[in-house]
Order: sequence, then structure tokens, then C-alpha cells
Amino acid sequence: MAGTWVTKFHNIPCNTSKWMLSIENPTSSGKIVKVYRVWLQNNQVGALTGAQLIFELRKLITLTTISAGTSVTPKSQNSGNVALGTVVSWTNRTYTTIGTNALMRRLAWSTDETTVSTGTNDEWEMSFPHCIMWDSNYKDSNVEPIVLRENQALGLQQLTTATANFVDAFMEFTVE
Repeated sequence: MAGTWVTKFHNIPCNTSKWMLSIENPTSSGKIVKVYRVWLQNNQVGALTGAQLIFELRKLITLTTISAGTSVTPKSQNSGNVALGTVVSWTNRTYTTIGTNALMRRLAWSTDETTVSTGTNDEWEMSFPHCIMWDSNYKDSNVEPIVLRENQALGLQQLTTATANFVDAFMEFTVE
């Protein structure tokens, strides 16, 4: 069985055209990455003027010019998993030339603060069943995960101009 990993980052600033979270499988890694789940969670707890943002989940077929970003260390779900090697994860990354890419999912997202008593979409975005952006069911062998071969990546990009907005993002994947 392939090792299962989770990459996550909390309080990611929603900067325009930045990639909130990404997984890169670089050239010569000798690995295949399979992404099963992607979550995007609204974590606003302080009062602020929220924004309606557009997020896109994109598979980058060819990694080209890349700049900036903060590396994120994926966590193994089993301490016995083989090391990831050169497979890496990033937040706040910029792919200045994204080459060929495939849009996997697009959604509108509210970043207003959550209030427990109101039950608006801001609150629903805090609940894991409602913040799943991509889900490949492990038990259904007919549903394939997003497969990243060498020199490919999967990233969650925020496209809208935003200020003072933050999200949490998670990706669950295996490496073979």
C-alpha cells in the first residue's frame, strides 16, 4: 500500500493570483503522486469585511517558471511511510509561466467571519463535509485520483483581489 500524506497550511493570505497550496512532483523524482482530497476552509474568526473570492484547483501539466513561496512539510499518516524524496508542497507560490494546465474545479468562496448562531454559507464553510473541494472516494475503484507524474503539480489558486482574508487548505495524497 502506498504511503498516505497530508499537506496543510493555516491562515494563508488570499493574495491575488497566488497559489494557496500546491504539491509539486519534480522531474527525476521517480515518484507518482495521487491526490485524493482537497479541502478549503474558512477560518475567519475576527470581525472583518468579507469578500467573495474565486478559487481554482488546477493541474499543472508542465512546471516552468516558478518564484517565491514558503515550503510546507507534508505529514505522514503512518510513521513507517517511505520519505517523500523530492516531492514538495508550497504555500503562497507564484507560477509565473504555468504552461499547459487543466482546470479541475472552480468555486466562489466567502471569506466573511463565521458566527456560530447565524448558519450562513460562512459557517457551512467551516464544516469538513462542506469544505471539500475535491474528493476521490477510496472505496470506489471507478473514481480515479488526480495523478501527478514527474514535472507536474496540483495547486489551489485564488484569482480575486482580496485584502485581510485568510483560509486554511489541506491536500491528502499518496506517493508511489
